[in-house]
Amino acid sequence: MNGQRPLLTYKKRVSKFLESPQNKSFTMLGLTFIALTIFGAFAIRPTISTIIKLNKRIDEGKAIEKKMQIKIDALNSLQQKAFAKERQIEFAKEALPPKEKMDVIIANMELVAKKYDLKLLSIAPGDEPNSEELGLLPEGVSALSMSLTLDGENDDFHKFIDHIENLPRQINVRRAGYIFEDEVLVQRAEIVYFFSNLF
Repeated sequence: MNGQRPLLTYKKRVSKFLESPQNKSFTMLGLTFIALTIFGAFAIRPTISTIIKLNKRIDEGKAIEKKMQIKIDALNSLQQKAFAKERQIEFAKEALPPKEKMDVIIANMELVAKKYDLKLLSIAPGDEPNSEELGLLPEGVSALSMSLTLDGENDDFHKFIDHIENLPRQINVRRAGYIFEDEVLVQRAEIVYFFSNLF
């Protein structure tokens, strides 16, 4: 009985409190607000979770887009370089003499090097002939720039350079010197070889 008395007293107090229209309105408003808050929390929770997931996907998408843009820029740069190299290759193809003439040029260089006890290690394309060199060409003559790598004594290399420099109508020596190649000191000469297009 004693346990029910406080409960009845509490009910009476609540009933007395709710007799006032103002108290009743505020109580209903408060209970409605609490109910809406609880309902809203459960109803909006999946939406908020979806928004968070979508924001995460958007951030991931932006990161992927940024990486893709970097790759696209790199690809564009490589394509431009490839195009430039293709142009250089086309120029080289136009400038190079036919294979039989090239064989003769290499054979001549090997003979001259052998004459001075030098070993011709390689022949590679040199820098393109400049406008001054091209301006000196008579009709029917083309210029080919080559970089020669030789191995032998220094005195013999100087004799080799003197020999080809004494043929100004055929060969123009641009540069001559020494370099380390695979930790071995070798001679390097860059020359412009003039050849006739007529035969």
